[in-house]
Amino acid sequence: MSDKLSCLRCGNCCRSIVFKLNVRNVEDREFYRARGFKVDGTRVDARVDHVCPHLVGDDCDLHGSSKPSLCRRYPGYMSDVDLLPGCGFKEKK
Repeated sequence: MSDKLSCLRCGNCCRSIVFKLNVRNVEDREFYRARGFKVDGTRVDARVDHVCPHLVGDDCDLHGSSKPSLCRRYPGYMSDVDLLPGCGFKEKK
């Protein structure tokens, strides 16, 4: 993850579940493609609309160690190019 990115605290990552799948089976890739997911080779970019129950406005009501580690680390485990459209991260100027 580039250190040139910073969170805008927009809450968009709490309104959708975003994940990447490596799908080798052709039939499985077609399953995802038919349901509107972006398929590029064996990679499937998936976004599922789901609002986290801890999102209040644009803020999370969980703080510190109460927040799940996945949320605390997001998007640190993703590369810059893996951020899907709509992510609130922008380059620092």
